[in-house]
This record gives sequence, structure tokens and C-alpha cells, in this order.
Amino acid sequence: VNTACDYANLSKQSAYALRARDPVFAAGWNAAAELARESLAEAVFERAIDGTTETIRKDGKVIAERHRFDNRLAMAVLARLDRRCDRSDAARTGHGRAKAEWDRFLDVVGAGDDEAARAILMPPSPAEIRLLSQASQVRAEREARPRVWWDATLDEWRTDYAHPNGNEDDWTQFNGRPCTPEESELLDAAIAAAPDEVDEEAEADLDARTAYFEHLRVFIANPNDDAEDDDEAPGDDDEGHSPSVS
Repeated sequence: VNTACDYANLSKQSAYALRARDPVFAAGWNAAAELARESLAEAVFERAIDGTTETIRKDGKVIAERHRFDNRLAMAVLARLDRRCDRSDAARTGHGRAKAEWDRFLDVVGAGDDEAARAILMPPSPAEIRLLSQASQVRAEREARPRVWWDATLDEWRTDYAHPNGNEDDWTQFNGRPCTPEESELLDAAIAAAPDEVDEEAEADLDARTAYFEHLRVFIANPNDDAEDDDEAPGDDDEGHSPSVS
């Protein structure tokens, strides 16, 4: 806390007062303290393994060095932070979410965006999540379908584009609005002017159908014809059996 206050040019009294009145600042304070626990735990672990070296001086001169293993103070601090984490986990406090999204939390706080910071601390309720999910589904459905389509049930062109005159009385979120007479006329004209498209897949399927049924006709006329053919007839399996009809 002392180091942070020096860095921010803020007195400890002012820092604690700000923490008392500002929930966003308080959440950041608590999250930072809990994040510090991990680095402290690593330092304590190293000291427990390697110990620490103390330099003994007399009259300004180094007279000895002492290697010792005493981490009682560090362990006490670590235990205090552990208790704080246990309390925050039990209470499901907001600073736990700030800790989980620490970098983003710092970004929005640094940008002065208190609303975004509070959104991190207080996620949407189940009801709000359901509304957001429904809105997302509606957007996905709208993006997946064309912006203009022919409605065979209503026998009219429809669109989800905004009305040219701003009239939204007959516009619905799921079924758009009827096209205006001018729009419908343009769509009909575009359909009439479009060149006939060649469906290559349909043509290939028709050719396959013709070849298959021609083979059946030949087979029925000559069922005992065992003449070998380098090419398998359409519909034959790998062993050259004649096609079956089901």
C-alpha cells in the first residue's frame, strides 16, 4: 500500500478514504492484494528451500554473514491473504471477477470508464442473460436470411430494410415489412431481365438418369447377353452385377 501510494502521489489516509466510498476502487484494491498472493507464495517457497542470508556489520564493516531459515512473518502475511481469499470466495464478491479479468479491468479503469468497470464487477442477471441470448439469436437469424425475399404465403415481396419514408408501422422484427410498390416493381423487372441460369448439376443428374434407364432397356431386351464390356454399365457394382430395381 505504501509503495502504491507513493507511486500515485496519494496519502494513505486518502487512499483508504477512496476505498471506503468507491466500490470500483475497492474492488481493484482487493483484487490486486489477492493477485500479489501468488508472487508472495513463490518467494516464500524459495526462502523455505534456500533460506536467507543476513549480513552482520560492526563499525561499518562486514564481519560475518549468517544463513537462516525464518519465514514466520512472510507465512503470517500469506495466511492473512489466504483468509481474505476464502472470505471473498464465500461471499462471491465483485473483486473476484476483477481479479479474473485483471488486465481488462485495469484498461477500463485507466480509461475512466466506470460503467464498464461496474459491468465487470456485476455481471448480468440470469434474466438479462436470457434477453441477451434471445437478441443474439434474432440477430443470427436475420444475418442468415436474405434481406429481400418472396413470401409465398402472403404472395408479396418482403424486406427487412428500413422503409424509405421511415414508416415502421408494418415492420416486424421477424418478418420485415412488405416492399413498396416501387420496390416490388423493380424486383419483378430484375427477375424478368435476368438470363436463364443453367443448372449444371441438374443437367448432369438428367444425363445419369437417361443412361441408367437406357441400360435397363437394353438389359431387359437381352437378359442373357454375356458379352464383356470394358466399361461398366451405369449402376453396376464393383463385381459387374446387373442393377436391381427397388
